[in-house]
Amino acid sequence: MTSEPENIVLEQLRLLRADIARIEEKFDGKFDSLTHKTGAMAQTLVAIQRDLHGIKRDVSGLKDTVATLGIAVDEHTIRFDRLENRPPSA
Repeated sequence: MTSEPENIVLEQLRLLRADIARIEEKFDGKFDSLTHKTGAMAQTLVAIQRDLHGIKRDVSGLKDTVATLGIAVDEHTIRFDRLENRPPSA
């Protein structure tokens, strides 16, 4: 009599194991795909971060160049003003 309940329990365990195996098989490819996509996204974000750093460096260089050109324009403007205000040579 005790063997029948044991067989029922063993059969239920086999069914559960089969269900778990099917679930693992079904989701295994999806987990691998998500892992791959996550890795690719992380690489993309690192590349974007590098690009942004380069852009910041370029913008900083452009700001310095514009400031230098602004100073040169101011100096030339002062020179032109002096030339315009000079009395004509005889």
